[in-house]
Amino acid sequence: MKRYFEDLLSLLHSDIRKWYYAAMTQNTRLNSPIEIIIAYVEGTLSSSEFINELYHNPDLEKLLSEPIHIAPYIDQIGTLYLYLLSLDLNHAGGILDATHTLSLYLTKKGISFNQSKTTNSNFDIYLKIQPKWLQIPESCFQKLLAEIPGKTGKELEWALKQKIKEHFHFLKKPPRWLQDTFWPIENDKPLIFIDQLSISPLFHDETQLYIFYNEENNSFITIKQSI
Repeated sequence: MKRYFEDLLSLLHSDIRKWYYAAMTQNTRLNSPIEIIIAYVEGTLSSSEFINELYHNPDLEKLLSEPIHIAPYIDQIGTLYLYLLSLDLNHAGGILDATHTLSLYLTKKGISFNQSKTTNSNFDIYLKIQPKWLQIPESCFQKLLAEIPGKTGKELEWALKQKIKEHFHFLKKPPRWLQDTFWPIENDKPLIFIDQLSISPLFHDETQLYIFYNEENNSFITIKQSI
């Protein structure tokens, strides 16, 4: 009887997930899992769209969970699907790792594709223009690129650095992060960095409290980091 209910719950979970995925993609052209992977590697499928497929497309999960030897770092995690879940696909570094690994997957399968040169090029620019105190989300980076069309090379790098100054404001100094950078963004607008405070006496480790201000609703957000 217990096994019966477990199977029933599993079936219900599967049906609900399929319904949710269908609702999320009802206005888009559905592709096979392989077509989704190719589109992402070739740069015709955005990172946000791929994330949606990765989390809500059971057929894609099934395909990427099949055993296949691509690289030792995949074997250590278990499956290609779990590896992709471990990446931050909202940032250029995670996107580059994902598209590179998926290109290895397609090559292993003997499936032809055209590797996107834009992703690699954008990643190089991303590394050059980004200050140490900031890790720009991919969606924000693409927005900045869209604001300065037609520029390339050094001119593009300079323009992007100026855009960062325009969008990411701080009162005195930028944050000195103890861990990964995490500049909050709400409604596509970066919050203003006010200051950071040491609150280490309250904890056993070195701890900093970062204070950000949201102009739109006149509110503050705090982020705590410890090492």
